[in-house]
Amino acid sequence: MIGMPEIPQKKVVAKILPLDGKYYGTKVHVDYGIEGIDIVIWKSTGKLSKRQCEYWSIPEGHETDAEIRLDYLCDNHYESALSFMVADLLCKRLNNLTEEEVREFVAGANL
Repeated sequence: MIGMPEIPQKKVVAKILPLDGKYYGTKVHVDYGIEGIDIVIWKSTGKLSKRQCEYWSIPEGHETDAEIRLDYLCDNHYESALSFMVADLLCKRLNNLTEEEVREFVAGANL
């Protein structure tokens, strides 16, 4: 196609990065062949995500217990189920871009 940039790969690869240390948002790494970017999603309200419970060794079914909320959630540094869900949906969408959408993504990034 004339006028469209060459793309180093025909696919965008997005993945949710593991939880590590104090929570500062759910990180999605996006690799599009030239360089990668990280997108951070942070909405610490509501129920804990399943992987946050696993990270803190909180038994399944206890995500909303008052005792846990006092111990862990006082400063909003936790991954909510909503943050993880948005990150997961973003990854699924980016990982299923068509070749034309990848071209537009790369062109939109001014590469």
